[in-house]
Amino acid sequence: MKAVSTRLEYLKKQYRIIYESLDEDPRIQMKDLSTILGVNRNSASKLVEKAFEQEYVMIPQIRKRSYANLKEYVYLANYENH
Repeated sequence: MKAVSTRLEYLKKQYRIIYESLDEDPRIQMKDLSTILGVNRNSASKLVEKAFEQEYVMIPQIRKRSYANLKEYVYLANYENH
């Protein structure tokens, strides 16, 4: 049982390192990430994949910036079929 909890703690630490590394440099090379993690590139790739699967790291999202004085426009159109 202790080995399982130790493994989970290890994975959580690795996922945190992945999260922080991607936050700092979203285009980080896998070889650089593997060096930071202290594992080979294949293991780093699997860890990154699992981090995304388990949602420790989320895919990038594009969002509109909101400002206090942001104007939004709505266009309404009324069409008839002929």
